[in-house]
Amino acid sequence: MMKETLLKGWNLMRFLRLGMGSIMVAQFFHTNDKLIGFIAALLLYQVIFNKGCCANNECTPRHKTVSVNEVEEISFEEIK
Repeated sequence: MMKETLLKGWNLMRFLRLGMGSIMVAQFFHTNDKLIGFIAALLLYQVIFNKGCCANNECTPRHKTVSVNEVEEISFEEIK
């Protein structure tokens, strides 16, 4: 399962996270800034486990389904 997660599902956003995370890790070791290290760890976590807002289609809005009988008639009023 872990091998499949690492090897499949590579897209542009995953490559961008990998690049930004790698640059931030190097910056963390250069400056020893803990905030940069935390952000780098977060980005690399998302790369390794393929997680993120849109990785598993988790950020799609949930629309309320309306049946045909529940549709309300909309009336318009002309303003002159």
